[in-house]
Amino acid sequence: MVVARAILPRGRRISINGPFVRERRGRGRPPARYRIVIRTVADVEEARRFGVPIYLLRADRLRELGLAAEFPSHLLVGAVVEGAVESKFPRICFRYSETVSLPRIEDLIVALLRVDPLLARLLLVANQSFVDPSHLSLRVVQEDVAASATQVGFQQFASAVPVVGASIPWPVLQRHDEGHAVRGLRA
Repeated sequence: MVVARAILPRGRRISINGPFVRERRGRGRPPARYRIVIRTVADVEEARRFGVPIYLLRADRLRELGLAAEFPSHLLVGAVVEGAVESKFPRICFRYSETVSLPRIEDLIVALLRVDPLLARLLLVANQSFVDPSHLSLRVVQEDVAASATQVGFQQFASAVPVVGASIPWPVLQRHDEGHAVRGLRA
């Protein structure tokens, strides 16, 4: 995948120490082919400055959103650059790359559905006044996570989320929500 041609304006050079690593050029191949190697938070920020659709979802961001859960950092990656990104962080691929560039709270909830559906539910419960139910339903369908959303009862918050499979019984979900006091976004 030729990432450099897609994200770099003419004349802009890539720093040697950044997250972009030049690949060997094979015979008859494009002159500039790069891999994006993400080792640190600074690499993520530099790649984002160049317009690469990636986002690092960290535990401190979840704390800002009202969750006091321990969570290993995950790298959200747009599908257009998925094959070009190497990282020490676990990756979550998004089909719609533009949502990764500037993720809304609904996008973070959908990302968590792939990793920890109950944590995604806690984030939704904590911030339900900030969540657009129609956008959440759209993102659940686009990213094909309706089964996970059904499992943790997202239909309670966004009725347009399709029902796929079985749900955890409502009393169990209610006890889970009550057992994890969440405070939502900080003003």
